Amino acid sequence: MEYFIDTNLIIDVFERKNSDSIALLASIVNNEEDTIYYSGLVYTETLRTVLDEERFEILKSAFSSFSWLDITQEIFVETKKFSRYCRSQEIKVAKGKCELIDILHFITAKHYGLEVLSNDSDMGNLEQCYQAFKASQESENEQ
Repeated sequence: MEYFIDTNLIIDVFERKNSDSIALLASIVNNEEDTIYYSGLVYTETLRTVLDEERFEILKSAFSSFSWLDITQEIFVETKKFSRYCRSQEIKVAKGKCELIDILHFITAKHYGLEVLSNDSDMGNLEQCYQAFKASQESENEQ
């Protein structure tokens, strides 16, 4: 399987030492048929707060076992449309509002056909919203 890893899962593994997150990530990394992807935004979000040099190097090393993917202009455009849709529908995620970074991660994964690896409950909410968004786009295209 192919996955897009969200920042919060990496932090849960390396900073919070969350045993469920560690087990999940280990099972995927140890399966040769699975691939984990990340974007420059996830990389930056993850490393920006690490002050300890040794931990910084460990995290950088962890990223070397994942695969890089690009956030394209098409992804930005889709993110903007989806974000506007969420606001227009008054969809509440991420502390009562749609967080653009979460939406950008989500749309990046969708664009590449990847499953999101995240401990963020908002990702599940975004999936439901996304299905409604796609349906609304299809009905607009039919008119």
